[in-house]
Amino acid sequence: MIPWLVDIALAAASAVLSALSAANFWPIRRSEVGRYMLTVSLALTAYSIVAALSFAAWMMAGHGIDVAGPSMAISASLLAVAAVLYRLSAL
Repeated sequence: MIPWLVDIALAAASAVLSALSAANFWPIRRSEVGRYMLTVSLALTAYSIVAALSFAAWMMAGHGIDVAGPSMAISASLLAVAAVLYRLSAL
């Protein structure tokens, strides 16, 4: 159960970071680059929320570390991308 909680926490953190980056890109949404970056950050936010909900459903279904391990790699890469996107939005 602990690996699933780590997965959910990583996905939730990436959802927060990508939502914050979307808020940072909102003022420049009328430029071409702003539209692309806002679209990417909103898509990443949606993907992070879906991932967190999927991980919770898999945890409730009783899947073990055989599923939680690979999904933790996905969650970690999702958080890394969200962190880079947030850093870009803060420039």
